Amino acid sequence: MTNKTKNPPDQNQRDRIIEDLDQNILVEAGAGSGKTRSLVDRMVAQVVSGRYRVDEIVAITFTRKAAAELRERFQNRLEEEYQKDYSPEVKDNIEIALRNIEGTFLGTIHSFAANLLRERPVEAGLDPEFQELDELESAIMEEEVFEEYLLYVRLNREDLLINLDKIGVSPQNLKASFKELAHYPDVEFFHKEVDRPDLELALQELKELIDKAKANLPDKEPPKGYDGLQRATLKAKRYLSYFDMNRDERIVELLSQFEKPKITLNRWPEKDIAYELRDEANRLAEEIIQPIMEEWRRYCHYHIMRFLIPAVEFYEHKREELSYMNFNDLLLRARNMLRDYPEVRQYFQRKYRTILVDEFQDTDPIQSELLFYLTGEEVQEKTWYNLSPRPGSLFVVGDPKQSIYRFRRADIDTYNLVKDLIVDRGGEILELTANFRSVNSLGEWLNPVFQELLPEESDKYQAKHAPLETIKRDEEVIGEQSDLAGLLSKRLGVRKLSVPQGLSKKEEVMEADARQIAQSIRRLLNSSGGYQASDFMIILRYKEGMDKYARALENEGIPVAMTGGSSMGDCFELQELYKLLLCLKEPDNQVYLIAVLRGLFFGLDDDTLYQFKENGGSFNIYSSLPETDNKSTQKVAQALDRLKKYLSWKNKYSPSICLEKLVSELGLFPYTFTCGEMEESRSGYLYQLLEIVKQTEIEGETDFVSMVEKIEDVLTINPEEELDIFSQKQNAVQLMNLHKAKGLQAPVVFLANPVKKVNPEKFVTKHIKRTAGTTPTGYFTFSEVRNFRRKEIGIPSDWEKYREEELKYLESEENRLLYVAATRAEELLVISDSEESKVRKYNPWCSLLDNSPEEVLELELEVNDNDQQFDGVLLGDNQEQVNGEELTEQLQKIREQKYKWIEPHEKPSYLLHTPSSLEKTASESKTSSSDFFQISIESIIQSREDELTEEIDPEKSDRGELKGAVLGNIVHRAFELLIKDCYQDKITITGLLQEYREEDPDGKKEALIQELIYKFKASQLWDKISRSDQVLTEVPFHLKTEPQESLHEFISNNIKDSIKIKDSIKENENLDHVSIVFSGTIDLVFKDPDSVRDSEWVIVDYKTDLIEASNEQQKNHAIDQLKNQYSPQLSAYQQVFEKLTRETVQASAIYIARTGDLAWY
Repeated sequence: MTNKTKNPPDQNQRDRIIEDLDQNILVEAGAGSGKTRSLVDRMVAQVVSGRYRVDEIVAITFTRKAAAELRERFQNRLEEEYQKDYSPEVKDNIEIALRNIEGTFLGTIHSFAANLLRERPVEAGLDPEFQELDELESAIMEEEVFEEYLLYVRLNREDLLINLDKIGVSPQNLKASFKELAHYPDVEFFHKEVDRPDLELALQELKELIDKAKANLPDKEPPKGYDGLQRATLKAKRYLSYFDMNRDERIVELLSQFEKPKITLNRWPEKDIAYELRDEANRLAEEIIQPIMEEWRRYCHYHIMRFLIPAVEFYEHKREELSYMNFNDLLLRARNMLRDYPEVRQYFQRKYRTILVDEFQDTDPIQSELLFYLTGEEVQEKTWYNLSPRPGSLFVVGDPKQSIYRFRRADIDTYNLVKDLIVDRGGEILELTANFRSVNSLGEWLNPVFQELLPEESDKYQAKHAPLETIKRDEEVIGEQSDLAGLLSKRLGVRKLSVPQGLSKKEEVMEADARQIAQSIRRLLNSSGGYQASDFMIILRYKEGMDKYARALENEGIPVAMTGGSSMGDCFELQELYKLLLCLKEPDNQVYLIAVLRGLFFGLDDDTLYQFKENGGSFNIYSSLPETDNKSTQKVAQALDRLKKYLSWKNKYSPSICLEKLVSELGLFPYTFTCGEMEESRSGYLYQLLEIVKQTEIEGETDFVSMVEKIEDVLTINPEEELDIFSQKQNAVQLMNLHKAKGLQAPVVFLANPVKKVNPEKFVTKHIKRTAGTTPTGYFTFSEVRNFRRKEIGIPSDWEKYREEELKYLESEENRLLYVAATRAEELLVISDSEESKVRKYNPWCSLLDNSPEEVLELELEVNDNDQQFDGVLLGDNQEQVNGEELTEQLQKIREQKYKWIEPHEKPSYLLHTPSSLEKTASESKTSSSDFFQISIESIIQSREDELTEEIDPEKSDRGELKGAVLGNIVHRAFELLIKDCYQDKITITGLLQEYREEDPDGKKEALIQELIYKFKASQLWDKISRSDQVLTEVPFHLKTEPQESLHEFISNNIKDSIKIKDSIKENENLDHVSIVFSGTIDLVFKDPDSVRDSEWVIVDYKTDLIEASNEQQKNHAIDQLKNQYSPQLSAYQQVFEKLTRETVQASAIYIARTGDLAWY
């Protein structure tokens, strides 16, 4: 609780934020000082003073979530101000602002740049309908374009591949490097050609060492194994005997084995020889091999860059060709437009008169240029750092001590440059040091620690130390006169939680630490301190091991919400779903089939599958089942029946509908909610996957194979964004990695996992040199993974100099990460440690403990009997313990609580129907038959329903006939192939039958299909489509209709009495208030070549109904009945097509395949 009896020590700085509206200001705000509050205060002051209208204000945030929160706070503050006793003029300013608050731009820099480009696309040189790519879409496109580029170079630039082959580098191994370079479109990539080093000389000297070492190898492997030199010698012996050493990459591979020799003297037979070999190996490595390898990597770097730079350009051209814009494109194009067109710059400066930026320490370098072009007075000046922002036009808030996103292009050099420019152009730097988050005891510990870790004055690598002036007194938390003051005081400030001695292995240390933290949280929950689960946050430096901490909390019955600990590719049920889709994509693949049968959805064990095989079964979805009552066979038969049903869905529905039905049928959403770990994130992944597939369909990829490939891309790329389907905050412990914790806080924070410290040197793979007045230069290294180890294969010239420079930036960022972690706590910070000294050196938090002004005490909590004998779960806010006897009843309550959100959604918000829903019912269409012509409308409808809903049943083939779905599918496919190549006289009917797994021993089925094809090519329809200049086949659609639309009324009127859907609408009898999603596939659409108008289309639907007639009159009568039956379906097709294309449908018809007749409506 904040002390409101006195002003904070930096009140003067805060006053200037709302008073100096004519001044450009950069606010450096420490942790917990209210950065966003200062931004809102400034915006409100600008409105209240009448200086700016709300539509002239731009507020830039780091994330969309932060933008939504800022908008809400801005509106709330304006409403509060309106209640105050202001003059009528000020009241008018606030009222107008509230009325027009949607005119304020509050969002990310990328969405702002997109707005600028959409408003002036001509000057930006863009297609006005350009499409923005999010991070996932960009990642998928990178995967696809790299494969396209490989094909391009194979056909057009084989020299690039030859050069890579000469240096022993596989193009596929450069995909990750391509992606990294693609994220730096504003950077010039350094690459310098160097001479090939003399490898042969080094090889000759190495052979001498190998011969000497080989002659002195022990007769058998030493008890503790061969040492490094012995292993390298044995490998070299085999290598030299197997390979031709005339290729450079083979010489390099051999040299690399001796680059860093490791020799253990007591593993050699003679000690004197061992000394000689050690000295000779070290001399050779230091004087010859290591320098040669450095030269070789510089030589390779040039050739790798020659391959990758065109790949990046190819990717840029592809995006431009498709009018796609990723985040970097948006910034660059907006920057270029403002830089090169003074009149555009003036236009936007008049429109947006003041810009405010939050979290400026995480800025992208191009963002700074945008800000100065939008605020700079000198509209003709093209060099951004020569611009002078108009007075009061620029207000930025940041904390350089929390700059932790260097890996995402955030650059502290840019922050420092902007800071200097603001001061040089007459602006001010204000410092906010008051901390409203943490209690005094925390501040008293944090300040001396970071006084040691941060410098007194800032430099190019690091921000200066600024003491936190905590406002919240400990007594405000524990109470001045509380009897619990002594107990609660142990829960304020800083404590450590040490893993005991004797535990030194990584896994056991993590598990012990997780268990101790979970038990500590449980004891605090059970105490009289008034804690609830959401009061606790557990932060790990990296996401590794996060599942262990989640499991430990679950074992204590404590709810947990995990963020940043998993990704879509890690989700078990999605991997299982992907296996099922692969099986449906390739139903003949026995590996996929058995994997699915053994997986999540069927769970058949190996013994069951073995017994099925022993009883004569075959692992093929369409195979005949053995005639036996064996239970194993019955289980497999049931599974295969379900797979047949899923295959029928694949052939019948669009990919997105098929996927939705699979997810529903398999119960994946209920599964994610009862799996016990990360329920919300995992269910969110399912929703996200469904949306991705729907979007893919909208973009034109409407076949099942494309859907499976898209899902493969998504799972391979492994996006980490988690979709939380619940808007309200959960009462659960927050568990996350450190980068996800930025901007969050909690009363009690645990810094966990004391065995995951990574040396920053391992992350030094690039350095971006930014100098004012020049294009940034990027120095990138390249590596590949071999035998689970990363091996460097290319480095730029002078890399050691740039490597040391980059390492200084990364080491400085590590200390800033510690600052972010330690300042999340409001009351108590608990730091994990180990009593084992050899473990402690791997603790990422040890710098906090080592720089503590005094010994950090252990977290000691009272242990009561319930804690020691805990055998239950904690239920919600009540934290009630449940023994084993009550567990069943309580679990039922949990389930009821968990699924209560389902109840209001049980009633469907829309109905899903296909065109077959619009066939007239039997009672509407039935007529009497004549003696000579026999036709039953019931059988026609049943045949049509079979075509749409019956599973593919190979046993029907035994009768030598083609019926139902099989006939319809083959005919549709055959006609599609013919239409796509009108000059093709013959299609492979045998291939079509094989595609649908139809046996044809007597050739009757082939003869039937051939007959239908002959009739088709002799028909009036074929004549028309052969002469048409535009023909579309198998046109899918997926359209949502609302109650007020005419199409909705038409569909509703035609399906109310349908037998097929009565069950689905029994609880929604009034369809006037229900949306209907109408989906299907139009068989054929073409422009009528005989029409006098160019824009008139004809729609045709193929029918394979059996018609038996003895004369023309009876045939015409039967055709009329078919027309009547399918009339609603064709009418719906016409309305859908006209709605989607806004073009006219001249006529529609059904083509009766068995007679070759075209029946017009």
